[in-house]
Amino acid sequence: MPRWLDDMTNAGEPGIPQMLRDAVWERDEGQCTKCGTAEDIDAYCVVPYGMPTEKTTKLLCKACKRLL
Repeated sequence: MPRWLDDMTNAGEPGIPQMLRDAVWERDEGQCTKCGTAEDIDAYCVVPYGMPTEKTTKLLCKACKRLL
């Protein structure tokens, strides 16, 4: 789905609940799972438009997120 349509319909990827975000942060030790940096990271569901679960959610820096 194009980004502009996501913005218009608010049909983008579902948000990640705080409890899941905290679990992923602890599991991934506060580092990007791709490059290992601890700078500018956040939890992301790595399955496009998938439901965030502990298996599908990883910590990634913004640079590595763009490469998905």
